[in-house]
Amino acid sequence: MKKALMILLAVSVVCWISFASAQQEKPKTAPPATAPAATPKVVPAKEALKTAEGEITAVDTKLCTFTLKDASGVEKQFSTTPVKIKMVKVGEKVSVKYKETKEGTPKAVVIKEIKEKKEKGGVKKETKKQEKK
Repeated sequence: MKKALMILLAVSVVCWISFASAQQEKPKTAPPATAPAATPKVVPAKEALKTAEGEITAVDTKLCTFTLKDASGVEKQFSTTPVKIKMVKVGEKVSVKYKETKEGTPKAVVIKEIKEKKEKGGVKKETKKQEKK
């Protein structure tokens, strides 16, 4: 009987050792891929709009552009949207808020008509009428 217990004990130890070594020798896989460190998104600051005032001297509805002549006589061409180009007319006095595109051309964002009002005594006063968006 001692021999049977010794054999049983020996078999148990062998099984236990093989089981323990099988647990430690797991097949090594590639370490889990970690997500790359999140780089903060760079959001460009809103570009300040520039302003120009003057009289519209030309309108091209096909190219969606118009030319504005300021008080000093300098003309500047602006691009805009098809909806806004339909609202401007040659001879109108307007105030234009615009931004420079990547190509360096001015793009009109807001176009306001400048209306002349007559005050008491016959003196003209200029006021700005906001464009419908």
